[in-house]
Parts: sequence; C-alpha cells; structure tokens
Amino acid sequence: MNEVRNDTEPKTDSSMSTASMILGICGVVFSCTCCMGSAASALAVILGLLSRTGERMEFGAKAGVIAGAAGLFLSAVFGTIWIIFLTGV
Repeated sequence: MNEVRNDTEPKTDSSMSTASMILGICGVVFSCTCCMGSAASALAVILGLLSRTGERMEFGAKAGVIAGAAGLFLSAVFGTIWIIFLTGV
C-alpha cells in the first residue's frame, strides 16, 4: 500500500529555456530592425546555453539557441542591406 518513490532525476527550472525560446522568436521577427533583433537574438543564445543542465538541453533551450542564431544571421543580412541602401553603393 505504501509506495516508495525514488525520483532520482532532478527537477529543472525551465524558465531560462522558455525565455530563450521567446527571445529567439522575437529576435527573428525583429531582425529587420538591427538593434532590437540583434539584442534579443544574442540574449536568446546566452540564456539557452546557460539553461543547459549537464549534457542535456531542453527543447525550449535548443529552439532558443537555433532561433537566436538565425536572428543574428538575419540581423547581419538586413544590416548589410541597410548600409548598402543608405550609402548608395
């Protein structure tokens, strides 16, 4: 009747991985504005890497790192386009 539960897997706080995923999505959406997209994407990558527990990475953290990297790339592309457009090269 009395069951003994042995939960050896530690509970992880996924708030940083969720924040990473949300910031990564915002970084991709706002990548056409160089400052907002770059800042959100950089924070997404940092939070995603910091939320890693041991060797495992939660889904939200993986999605945040991938979306953050994509947002940084898109911000660089759009920034280059804006510089070319503004200088008239």
